[in-house]
Amino acid sequence: MHDAAGADYIRSLLKTGIEVDFRESCERSLQWALGSIERQREREKREAAEEARLELRREEERAAVQESLERKKEYEADFSNFGRGLQAALLETAATAHVDADGTVDTDDVAPLIADVMRTFTAQGPQGGDWNATIQSIRKIPMGSKSVEVLLVEARCHEMLGHHKEALSASGSLVKQAASHEPWINDSPRMMAATLGANAAMQLGLSENALSFYQLVLKFDPEQPRARVQYRGLKKVVKLMNKA
Repeated sequence: MHDAAGADYIRSLLKTGIEVDFRESCERSLQWALGSIERQREREKREAAEEARLELRREEERAAVQESLERKKEYEADFSNFGRGLQAALLETAATAHVDADGTVDTDDVAPLIADVMRTFTAQGPQGGDWNATIQSIRKIPMGSKSVEVLLVEARCHEMLGHHKEALSASGSLVKQAASHEPWINDSPRMMAATLGANAAMQLGLSENALSFYQLVLKFDPEQPRARVQYRGLKKVVKLMNKA
């Protein structure tokens, strides 16, 4: 009886319809498995490409940070040199300001006021300090009588106090006042103001304004080496920020 039942089962398996269904079922299973493997491979490729992109960006960010640190060292060294120059100049002046009875200052006699600004600024060392007191001294000088040195000191004080809008304004005034086609020396007040102004603009989220400082320098001195480097570096930073 069992042999007969087994034979019937075998015959049923050999029927054409069942054989076709079984083969199609196997083919579907195989296609699904192969498709799953292909999808996995595509997913791995996308993940690898994304990781490579992220690693490239991380490398660009690390390079940008390193360049920024190097520029920061140059920037601070320039201000120390600038401060030493101010200290040397103070040794050569002993003028006093002439204040009228009504408290106004003769604009032809602002040298003592400028000297007071420089003295206050460098009292703690050539790197500068006493930011608030220095700004108070600057306010005694008529707007039209501010030298490029005074404007740079003003911008620096506001920068150190976190007054980025005021730092941007003072830097912009200095650069416009001192703009010319004569060579822009790296540690000159106008070059330092260009860097300071660009930094202040970036703090305010004004990347185009920041770039415009270096564009102005290169307009008057296309071969200015530091401006060229800083301009390229800043463009990289802006590009990375736009990708974020």
